[in-house]
Amino acid sequence: VWKIKAEKVNWVRSKIAENEAKSAIFNDLSELSWVLNIRSSDIPFNPFFKGVLIVKIQGGSLYLPADHPSLKSQTLQEYLSKVDIKVKPYEPVFE
Repeated sequence: VWKIKAEKVNWVRSKIAENEAKSAIFNDLSELSWVLNIRSSDIPFNPFFKGVLIVKIQGGSLYLPADHPSLKSQTLQEYLSKVDIKVKPYEPVFE
């Protein structure tokens, strides 16, 4: 069972506010795993996962490839809802 590291997400949010920014964007695979405390098996022999994380002062989104099985994972949705992060497919990131 995952345990959300809310203090990591809250630390990111404090840095966003401190720098008078609107959001922080993470696309480095190791950073995604660290900030959210999530590991995956979608990349062989690697605990990281493909995605883009956008953290805002309030809310945020984790964008995953459209075929990623975690997009339909209720467990992941509930886990990330604890820090107000929604899981979405990649496509809207690039529109």
